Amino acid sequence: MSRSAAQKRIHYVRAVYANHPGISLEKSVRKALNKLSKVVDTEVPHPQLGVIEIRHRDVTQRDFLRLAIGVGVPNESMSTLGIGVAATADSDHPTSPPNRRAFKLSDAFCLIDDDDLLVCADGGIRLSAVNMYLSQVLGKANASPAAQAFELRARLNTDRTKTVEAEGVKELKISATAYSAHAEDGASNWLHAGWLRMIEQLREAFEKEAKNDAERDALAQHWGELNISATIKVKGGSHGEPVVVKSLEDVAKDAIEEAPDGTDVVLVTRRGNHVGTNELTLGRTVSMKRLNKQNDLDYTDAWDKLAAYREELKASGRWKK
Repeated sequence: MSRSAAQKRIHYVRAVYANHPGISLEKSVRKALNKLSKVVDTEVPHPQLGVIEIRHRDVTQRDFLRLAIGVGVPNESMSTLGIGVAATADSDHPTSPPNRRAFKLSDAFCLIDDDDLLVCADGGIRLSAVNMYLSQVLGKANASPAAQAFELRARLNTDRTKTVEAEGVKELKISATAYSAHAEDGASNWLHAGWLRMIEQLREAFEKEAKNDAERDALAQHWGELNISATIKVKGGSHGEPVVVKSLEDVAKDAIEEAPDGTDVVLVTRRGNHVGTNELTLGRTVSMKRLNKQNDLDYTDAWDKLAAYREELKASGRWKK
């Protein structure tokens, strides 16, 4: 595979604490990495993703810390594609990873500056998993409970949020594919705990209708073709019951800040303007290089793009604001 590029979104988020520990996330992670000096020390099992670990780290910068986090599934065989097959059909031949290796399925690249982070994900890993992983890493290094108890929240684009505040919310549109949505145990946000749980229950209903394992496998391979959408609006629009109109706006604000990755949220204002979540949260889509003959992002290029976006945010006065 020749060297190629991929369009990836950089998310700007902030670590928010119920009770701030008095030490920034960056400093907490730096202290943890001093104790967890080997890659194996940073391994954390994830119930859905497999094993997460810090594959590369850059602690040389004074102003920020950079991490390359990898996700892989140990002891799982991967199907291979036959080359030069003379038969009319190709058979799936599973190949196991080399000894003491796992097939890497996802990456997350992080820049941490005090409590502010830039995160870029490649593959199935989501911000919620990065949140969980960093907290677990701090736990492995015996950080204080307060230092471990944080939530990564998206930073808002104030210009677009002012538009929504001025025009109000008429409708909230939510959509996702069955493939991309995964509920989180213990989640409190209604999108994570309710919307994603509903999609999982819908997936289970489809699976129950399958007559055999072959049909269930076919369903699993085509979850991306199952689109789920919902529109939430108040009867009578802005003239509806005031408490219901106000509640819709509050729910919409939650959706702006905490929409899970893989779920598309669009607000329709009372003037009919459509505003997507990506427009309401700070972020940037950039082109990142993949490694030569590999389907992996070049972590040094990813780190460079994160640092460049940080400088852009600083120049526009939006960094740490």
